[in-house]
Amino acid sequence: MKVLIYSPEEDFSSQLASLRCLAALDVDRWHDFSAARESFEQDRHPLVLVEASTSDGDGLSLCRKIRAVAAKDRHVIVMVAPNDDPLLHRLALQAGADEVIDRNADPDLMHVQIGNAKRRAIRLDESRLVHKATLAIQRAMDRMQLGVTITNMDGTILYTNEADAQMHGYEPEELLGQSVRILSLPDSWKPLTAEQARNMKSWRRETVNVRKDGEEFPVQLLSDVVLDADGEPVAVVTVSEDITERKHMESELGNARDELTCRVRERTTELLEANIRLQHEILERRKAERQLLYEALHDSLTDLPNRALFYDRLSRVLAGSDRHPDHLFAVLYLDLDQYKVVTESLGPDAGDRLLIQASHRLRNSVRPEDTIGSAGSDEFLVLVEDLRDANDVTRVARRIQENLAAPMEIAGQAVFTTASIGIALSSTGYDKPEDMIRDAQIAMFRAQAGTGGGHIIFDREMHERALARMRLEMELRQALEREEFEVHYQPIVELESGRVEGFEALARWKNCDGLPVPPNEFIPLAEEIGTIADLEHQILRRVCCDIQQWRELVGRSVPFVSVNLSGKELANPSFANQVADTLRDFEVDPSWLRFEVTESSIVENSSVAVQILAELRQLGIRVYIDDFGTGYSSLSSLHSYPVDTLKIDQSFVSGDGTNHENWEIVRIIIGLANNLGLEVIAEGIETTEQLDAIRELGCSLGQGFLFSKPVLPIEVERFLGAPEIDIVA
Repeated sequence: MKVLIYSPEEDFSSQLASLRCLAALDVDRWHDFSAARESFEQDRHPLVLVEASTSDGDGLSLCRKIRAVAAKDRHVIVMVAPNDDPLLHRLALQAGADEVIDRNADPDLMHVQIGNAKRRAIRLDESRLVHKATLAIQRAMDRMQLGVTITNMDGTILYTNEADAQMHGYEPEELLGQSVRILSLPDSWKPLTAEQARNMKSWRRETVNVRKDGEEFPVQLLSDVVLDADGEPVAVVTVSEDITERKHMESELGNARDELTCRVRERTTELLEANIRLQHEILERRKAERQLLYEALHDSLTDLPNRALFYDRLSRVLAGSDRHPDHLFAVLYLDLDQYKVVTESLGPDAGDRLLIQASHRLRNSVRPEDTIGSAGSDEFLVLVEDLRDANDVTRVARRIQENLAAPMEIAGQAVFTTASIGIALSSTGYDKPEDMIRDAQIAMFRAQAGTGGGHIIFDREMHERALARMRLEMELRQALEREEFEVHYQPIVELESGRVEGFEALARWKNCDGLPVPPNEFIPLAEEIGTIADLEHQILRRVCCDIQQWRELVGRSVPFVSVNLSGKELANPSFANQVADTLRDFEVDPSWLRFEVTESSIVENSSVAVQILAELRQLGIRVYIDDFGTGYSSLSSLHSYPVDTLKIDQSFVSGDGTNHENWEIVRIIIGLANNLGLEVIAEGIETTEQLDAIRELGCSLGQGFLFSKPVLPIEVERFLGAPEIDIVA
């Protein structure tokens, strides 16, 4: 078992690690808060010892962080703190510590206290191992007609299915955590010794069990010992059958034997028929059990092996590869690119028929000895063995794609689909099936990122990119929690006078290494993982706070600030009310605020977005369409949008001025805005040539590096003091 010790003091950390109760355990000692937290997130130590010396120190913070990412009943946290600080003890328990011990206690007392915590952690760890061992077959056992109960080696019930609970007159939840003795006659159950458990594989017996109401009834029990990877017994699985009826029949048969002397000929046929019926029932029951097991390991729609069975087969192949290192095999991860379109257009039944036909074509695309599995929804797994080189598996992938590309007749329509395929080769080197499947899935995502319908073989660079994205996502969530995002401001200038009319607020972020992360990386990631609304809420509050400070400097003549909105907010019916609450919190006049939205975000959420934008304008907030000219909105419906200003995308303004087509588009946009009574702001002005050209076309406002790069809030004050920029040619 792994143990984590965190203490800023090297000597005290060594003192804890040297306790007898921690001998022979794998102990990680850390003196740095961040390193200790990262170590726990990686290894999830069952036992954690944390030193806390002050009520606002890293010890309490580490305890909270661990409780934030770890289940309460899976890890034991012991806080070591001075006994003369009861407030610190109380804060430690509130932070999630299971126990607080005195830092200055005698080592023997520490040994006893930490030894008790170690034993609790071991029991929790054993429970977790047993839970993992039983999870794969739990669904099958839940549906069995025979009773199934799983206990640990001390007889504590870890699992019981519906059939077993009902047989004994209980609900399954009543039995969990109880001793198995509750089901037996007094003194009739004894735990196995460790030696018996290791040597005894399975045993069958008939005995008498007790129902909840005290009724005794006969049962037939078949028990098996479950061993862990080290061959140590961790649990006992017992299948039970109520044989009351059989015993009753046996009793009747016994009575019949007494009469056989005078009724042999009359009863022989009857007894034979009863025996046949009994055998038939047994055969039917066994058949049903086999069917239940089959259903638990196969997809109900396509009849393909499910992920659990595919894992098992891949595990066997990986284990065999240790004995035959030249054995080359591959896992293919497939996703049907058009499945979502089919279900949304033709309905879920059509989607099911698409999956069934696709599974048939997959079977026809590989050899009988290859394994095809369902990975859930519209995803499939294929295990291809006995390959000579990578060219063999690419030929298989092409054959699959060619077979799937042929039209399918579904709901009276010809449906076409393609498959994006990721390939993981065994030559990369794998020990676990989940790693090989994970890499095949990463390659599949890479194939989807292109045009779809292709196949890609995994390489280590893909894994590194996936890890980098995961790290970035984790850092992004932490940055949101800590409110680490900054706001920089770029002036929006009146092009004739050089007067600063307002600013655009731009989100900026530095990662844990202090390096800036480009907005075109973290903003799309925030949209993908669903945290964009939290990010935009933080930015809006920062902007309102800055406006409040600027107002104290220059009074009510504060330039406006425009804030970018994502499509997520335009689908939130309560967004306008949230904005109004924020403005009231900071006493910000709505006229000092602008919101920038893209054409595409309005079109994607048309009905709700128009209503939300109208509510914002009713508050007194003006609305801009950002990056105008790059979206796909209909110009004929532009007049119906509740907007005030068009911002010309910088792609039309940038360059050396020789692209006449771009400038013609700019001229058309400005003319359109004038006809609709809208303002126009040109983005990306970097040279005086661009400034002269945009002026000549009649655009009155602009922003770009020619005037200023985005600056920190403190630097905005120089624009407030001298609000004109010398740009007049």
